[in-house]
Amino acid sequence: MIFKAGTTLHFGIARILVFSILLIDLLVDDLPALVSMPAEAFLPRGVLEWLPSAWMSTILQSGFLHGFTLVYGGILLLGLCGIGRAWLVTGLALLGTIFFHGMARGFGGHVNHQELIVLHSLFFFLSSRSFAAASVNALLWKQPSNETDQEVSRLLLRALCFWVLLTYFLIGVARLQTSDWRLYSTNAMTFYALQHSTKWNFWDFSLARDLLHQPLFDLFLRAAFPMATLLELAAPLAVMVRRLVWPIVISLWLFHLSIFLCMNIFFWQNMLLLLLPILGWYADRKWQPTTATGKPMLVFYDAACGLCDGFIRHVAGADKAGLLRFAPLNGVTAKANHIELPEQRTEWTIVVVEDDKVLERSDAVLAILGKTPLWADIADLACIVPRWLRDVIYRKVARWRHLVAIKEDACELPPLEMRRKLLP
Repeated sequence: MIFKAGTTLHFGIARILVFSILLIDLLVDDLPALVSMPAEAFLPRGVLEWLPSAWMSTILQSGFLHGFTLVYGGILLLGLCGIGRAWLVTGLALLGTIFFHGMARGFGGHVNHQELIVLHSLFFFLSSRSFAAASVNALLWKQPSNETDQEVSRLLLRALCFWVLLTYFLIGVARLQTSDWRLYSTNAMTFYALQHSTKWNFWDFSLARDLLHQPLFDLFLRAAFPMATLLELAAPLAVMVRRLVWPIVISLWLFHLSIFLCMNIFFWQNMLLLLLPILGWYADRKWQPTTATGKPMLVFYDAACGLCDGFIRHVAGADKAGLLRFAPLNGVTAKANHIELPEQRTEWTIVVVEDDKVLERSDAVLAILGKTPLWADIADLACIVPRWLRDVIYRKVARWRHLVAIKEDACELPPLEMRRKLLP
């Protein structure tokens, strides 16, 4: 038996991480909360008053809660090991998580980073169709995964990373909706930190309590609070721009660490879930795009256009897998592929031919970028924009593309790696 390779393995690890976090959260946080409080304290009758009284009496009994805990933990364990139908196990885990978190923390009364990220991550798996790569059991197949599994797993892993980071954005938006920017000019955050450091004094240690009267600490909180909100709003950029993955994830880790030091609130679930964008970043670095038939994609461009020449040189350098071939629009290769050109050169556009399929304008640009690991993320996200709007932007750029001067070295022989990709 061998481990499945590539992004199928990476996506399986991501799913295992989420189910493991839910299991640990059940044992460390939720279960002690249920054991230490009477049932009426965390499940008021008014929450489920629509249920028959006999059912309510059964639910409020400790035996039912303990039994439900075992069932919920068993479902999470099945999901972790990949036993049974994945959609059914994941759906039951989602419902169990909502109900269990509601009992332990209140239904809808308290939603923060922890609940949003855990529930959204689990919701993503409920809508996932890549069950072949979503468990410990599936990671140990006798045959390696095919290319379709690799591509689906890569897209699903990217979607999961986006969901996790999108929850930070939603929390930042919710904070702005419930208050305004004037809140950040007050000392409300200082008293908020003191309140939580007293309420959640798990370790008998709190920077907020010990340093509350220090002017520098108050200044730190005033500056850190709006910066944290801006960081939450910018979190999804880590999926769109690969270079921002590490800075944003490290900043969010420091954000959660400062909350722990100042308020004794430890969002350990979030700090573990932030490993997912790092895993996605690593999977994208290892992923190499392919073509359906194995033939290179033909890219036809205006060789007399300075902007086009710079774009082609950049893309050729980013094409590490050698999936692209380049030829001028008025060359022999273009005529052999029956590329028809308008009489006016200003109307020429980039044309892509792949597997007997012809793409033009923005579709061609996105197809080219999709073959380069450096820009594949942006290309996938840009496909969401309607074609007519993308083409409007493309035509705007095409009108002034000839105004971009060709660099002095554009007439020089290109590097050997690029010359191998040039066709007449």
